[in-house]
Amino acid sequence: MIAKSDSKKIVQMIEEGSGFWTSSILIAANQLDIFDALSLKKTAQEVAKKINGKLRGTEILLNALTAMGYIKKVNEFYMNTPFSEKYLVKGKETYMGSALGHYYQMWKDWGNLVDIVKNGSGDIQFEKKFLETDANQTEVFIDTMYQLGQQDSVTLASKLDLKGVKRVLDVGGGPGHYSFAMIEKNPQIRATVLDLPLTLRVTKKYIKKRNMTGKVDTIEGDFTKDDYRKGYDLILLSHVLHSNSLKDCQKMINKSYRALNGGGRIVIHEFVLNDDKFTPPDAAIFSVNMLVNTKEGASYSISEITSLLKSAGFKNFRHGRVTERSGFVVGYKE
Repeated sequence: MIAKSDSKKIVQMIEEGSGFWTSSILIAANQLDIFDALSLKKTAQEVAKKINGKLRGTEILLNALTAMGYIKKVNEFYMNTPFSEKYLVKGKETYMGSALGHYYQMWKDWGNLVDIVKNGSGDIQFEKKFLETDANQTEVFIDTMYQLGQQDSVTLASKLDLKGVKRVLDVGGGPGHYSFAMIEKNPQIRATVLDLPLTLRVTKKYIKKRNMTGKVDTIEGDFTKDDYRKGYDLILLSHVLHSNSLKDCQKMINKSYRALNGGGRIVIHEFVLNDDKFTPPDAAIFSVNMLVNTKEGASYSISEITSLLKSAGFKNFRHGRVTERSGFVVGYKE
């Protein structure tokens, strides 16, 4: 007999346990280009032909997507909802389906979580698997970072003191959107994005798209191994630390200290945990993603990040929230 006081939690347990059903439906639809096919209304047979699928599987998937509210069904015809037409059709300015493509990249590895917990880490680091070897998968990942991070980049820039900042190094800056946001706040800034060669192909696309040519340049390099040169007023490490061990994070922060001008500052932007290590929940759950997809990465706490900065020589710390799960820490070089 289930206690009445437990019934709500049991419903939550069942919903979370079966949550991969709905995520798999949505991710599969994106991979199959279902939403592209339904920019114009089609029957299930027409969609099956368009995606080179079988009628039975296609029709079942379409009905599930209708139940989930991503497409509409009128008589025998299916079509996108306004939301899906706006955000899930490739080529649209507002397209956000790359995020689903990125989740597909991680899908099989998440299925190995039981073994990963026993072994202590995933078999291969995400960056090694895609970002250094596969141009198409790299583009999916960097497009995702841009699509999901545009608002966060503006919010972070709004919370930073950028007075007197002229030269910025954006370490592992991906599409460069955090540099763009800082330049839009302070047009005197000139920024450099340091990242891997395949990533920088995509960065250059966004530099052109955002009219940042001449304001943002790039340096090819591995930010975990290469030096950062010198002469910067601000060095940003946004969503970089979580892919690495605390030992490697310390090395990157030490290199940042050496590369900064006197009076310069480092900005760490991360999915930051509180010191209890389980709040906010999104940051704790994201840490599992790092367990699955990196050798030694994790979400880190404000205290852990501040300790790394102190060890490098930084002083005068301040921190704040960007979103419920992400925050920043600033430290200054005297």
